[in-house]
Amino acid sequence: MDEGLWLGWDGDGERVELPPSALLRHVMALGSSGSGKTVFCKVLTEATALGGVPAICVDPQGDLCSLAAGTLSDDELEAKRVDPALAAAFRERVEVVIFTPGAPRGIPLRADPIDASLATLAGEQRIGALTRTAGVVVGLLGYDLDADDGAGLAAVFDSALGELPRPSLAALTEHLFAAQEDGFATYRRFVDPKKIEQACRRLARLDVGARRVLFHEGLPIDADVLLGVDPRAPVAEGKTRVAVVYLNTLHQPEDKELVVAALADRLYRWMLAHPSPDPQALFYMDEVAPFVPPVRKPACKDALVLLFKQARKYGLCCLMATQNPGDIDYRAMAQLGTWALGRLTTRQDLKKVEPTIRALAPDDADAIVARLPSLEPGELMLLSPDCFDAPVELRTRWLLTAHETWTDERIEAYTDPTRERFAGPDPDPDPDPDPDPDPDPDPDPDPDPPPAPLNAAILDLLSDRATATVKQLAGLLDKSPSAIRRALGRLLAEDSIAELPQGRATAYWRPGSGFRPDLGMPDHVEVVLGNVDRDAAERIGQSTARRKVLGVVGPEERLDSVELQHRLLFALSFEESVPRPKLARLFGGAADERVGNVYVHPHNHGVVVLDNERGLRFDDRPMTRASELRDLDGVTERETRRPGELAFEDDDWARRASEDEVKARFAERFEATPGAIAPLFVPLWTLWFRDESGKRRREQIDAILGKPVRWLPPG
Repeated sequence: MDEGLWLGWDGDGERVELPPSALLRHVMALGSSGSGKTVFCKVLTEATALGGVPAICVDPQGDLCSLAAGTLSDDELEAKRVDPALAAAFRERVEVVIFTPGAPRGIPLRADPIDASLATLAGEQRIGALTRTAGVVVGLLGYDLDADDGAGLAAVFDSALGELPRPSLAALTEHLFAAQEDGFATYRRFVDPKKIEQACRRLARLDVGARRVLFHEGLPIDADVLLGVDPRAPVAEGKTRVAVVYLNTLHQPEDKELVVAALADRLYRWMLAHPSPDPQALFYMDEVAPFVPPVRKPACKDALVLLFKQARKYGLCCLMATQNPGDIDYRAMAQLGTWALGRLTTRQDLKKVEPTIRALAPDDADAIVARLPSLEPGELMLLSPDCFDAPVELRTRWLLTAHETWTDERIEAYTDPTRERFAGPDPDPDPDPDPDPDPDPDPDPDPDPPPAPLNAAILDLLSDRATATVKQLAGLLDKSPSAIRRALGRLLAEDSIAELPQGRATAYWRPGSGFRPDLGMPDHVEVVLGNVDRDAAERIGQSTARRKVLGVVGPEERLDSVELQHRLLFALSFEESVPRPKLARLFGGAADERVGNVYVHPHNHGVVVLDNERGLRFDDRPMTRASELRDLDGVTERETRRPGELAFEDDDWARRASEDEVKARFAERFEATPGAIAPLFVPLWTLWFRDESGKRRREQIDAILGKPVRWLPPG
């Protein structure tokens, strides 16, 4: 690929081309919804494929599937200043294949969390792959890798996998159940044996139900398969493969993270085996933020970060896009050489990208930051110091393919005519098939379904809803109530589910599903996204550890551990009438009607105030109007999570004040009308220090600004 990649035009109407070598330093596209960042990435993918470089595109929503759509008519293309011959070349030379993990809509893909090829690795490659695999399995079981339990279990699985001659999910499960006989003596140094026992039960249930399809059915996630080199998924003769991995066939975030982790890990191993100084493949992830967040550590994050750091040395080019700059870990993006910035309007997003802009274009940084909020759709500021002497204001060219969001039905209709071509033999069948299947099944089977499938179906259903009664389960699963009761009895005996009184009925729920009906919590809650990640919290802790005065007097501390914790606030909406100045009343009403939120401590009723110097604090009687408080609004981003996914103390919720009490205290402080109340969780970092005598001390900082915070416990 020698020719430049045509992206569009600059402000003077001149063509803008990116040298193919720039892809080796990776590309990031940022911009709010509708800014044109995804179109820019698809333009770059089209141009790369036309140059003969295949691409693997991770599509979370269906926007990338339309790379398979037909091109516009010649007249339409000419009206958009695009040469119809370019579109004809794309149709002739590029093959788009849509792969669907765990589903037959497109070409089905399987993602076994413990890849059989681990047995072929040696040395550092094996060590790294086992560690990443252990993290993936822990994430699938529902544990937070940043929490002590998750980190401890990852160490257990890492150690256990290293002891297996041929690692697999079944082998790991059997190995750990055998280790239970001596009380997990080998692994108890990593985590409480009771935690390991609980994880073993989850592990045994992992390979059932819908996940069994994802783990075992379809072509393997493999770079050669996706790029068309493997005979199981051959590329059409004379064409370049664009493989779209469509994630919307998966419903659990952990399953999507598994697929991305497997893909990143296989790509990493592939590039080590096929080094190249020139671009040889493009890896494009649309909406990358959920997979490399700044605070949380999903199971795929380590594999992606490793890929971003190492890929350019092996000819693998990475392209990423996101609409929320504050939601990505910028340490993972340190290797990126080209940034395409679309419209960004929030202060938080502009603040997040400003350091990058100042690093890449220090002389133009202020002008770029001022320009970003006013960019039109399809206009981007292109920063690539290796390629351009100054930032380029780019008007992206028109796509050769239609920009649409494809449905499952559209994907299936597109794939059906070519499906037979992807049915080649699997060169690595199950190494341990059952040598003696039962030739004489029970001639008089139980009329109810066998226990394992029904158990798995109930567990899958209770993974997607907070609770269900026997009647509800029977209706949803189309089974008899007696069969449901027997299955529930088995699951209760295994501690897989729990009972919950619900009026005169009994409801059932699944601990570990992320729901907390046992506390009466809503199915989903809002959580503030922190700006201070674990590494930053550790740096703050190391800088604040106490030191001996003059090396002699006082304690000498070291940072012992860092723990993420979420604390509850009440978000209370209000309406407030603020008198206008006398002169202003001549041109309008006597008062401004304002609406907003205040944030209240759920136990002592302190009102949140946030400033850059003092961080997050609580004021009992703030001497200002509610609408003039400086708090979380306009400073923080949020996302919706299941409450059980957060690290909070049950007492924080159980002993919260009543809504009536919160509103009454608000009315005492402000001349405003309180409205609805909703829970909001704020992330804090707890820093534990230990001195030379073994004495421990605790401090807390907020994860928004990294300032010390005093948060009173429930009282």
